[in-house]
Amino acid sequence: MSEVQAVESWRGKIYSNRLELIVGLSIFATAAAGGAVRHVASISLAVLFIACLAYVRSWPRAWRQLSSVERLILLGFGLYVISAFVSYANVTDEREYVKHLGKYARFLLIVPIYLLLTKDNIRVFPYLLAGAVAAGPVYLVTTLLSLSANPGHNAEGAYHHITFGDTAMLAALFLSAVLIAMKTSRGVKIGMALSIVFLLYASIMSQARGAWLALPAGLLLLWVVAVRDGKIRIKALLIALVLFGMLIAMSPAKDIIASRVQLATGEIELFQQGKGFESSVGSRLAMWHIAINTWKKHPVVGSGLGDFDLEMREAKSQGLYVNNFEHSSAHSIYFQALIYCHLH
Repeated sequence: MSEVQAVESWRGKIYSNRLELIVGLSIFATAAAGGAVRHVASISLAVLFIACLAYVRSWPRAWRQLSSVERLILLGFGLYVISAFVSYANVTDEREYVKHLGKYARFLLIVPIYLLLTKDNIRVFPYLLAGAVAAGPVYLVTTLLSLSANPGHNAEGAYHHITFGDTAMLAALFLSAVLIAMKTSRGVKIGMALSIVFLLYASIMSQARGAWLALPAGLLLLWVVAVRDGKIRIKALLIALVLFGMLIAMSPAKDIIASRVQLATGEIELFQQGKGFESSVGSRLAMWHIAINTWKKHPVVGSGLGDFDLEMREAKSQGLYVNNFEHSSAHSIYFQALIYCHLH
């Protein structure tokens, strides 16, 4: 079957399954622009949740069909949210508690939405793949517009530059995995490869260091899997890595990466010397240190969701990280979960 015939066949099927079209378009929009265009991801999540409510009666059957690993993961999401509600017993700042609770409650929405996605007559992968491919041009245009409007600054979309860079890197690694594992036409492979280049460029120009750390780890994992399954030759992969390295070395991205690494190294050294807590890296290390100290003080029931700014003020009153900015969260979902309630 040719690519044109495949597209025609797929188009005929989606018109006969309206639910798949609604779910698929939501996934496509999130993958294509969720980290670059405001409200795309939240609207898609709302649409998916409303759609899953129409199939409440089928939830028990869908749950029974899940594997034990899937059930365990979904139960973990549920317990994580329940622990946030339980932490109300320890809360001092109720306003911050309500603000943070909305973010954690979204994890609970994952359970019914996942049950919806497991329906046998819904195929979401084509929409996810199409959205990831479309993300390349979307993030590239967003990057160029951002850099032209604010020369010398981080590339970003409608959200923080870290969100922009991380989602771009996630899409690039996903496409890389599909490119290695999936058999398709040369034209589709070229399209995926171009999107990967665009996404990597957007992620690099965002200067999101977390995404930079994820890149070598993701590539190493893909390398191991591809070589193990015989999907790619080691020689071809080495050539590709050398070419990518040469591209980075000859582009402005080289200077950006070098300067950001040097800056991060300097900020870590200042933190170790007891200075520079107001810097980007130093501030996070200080907050994580305060989070660990908070956990030591409340090892059983935690300090309560949304009270982290109070913990920072107490630390400052004791002369610890006096120049650090006050934040209502620990800027790490793991440290945040550690300190607000340990019943989960």
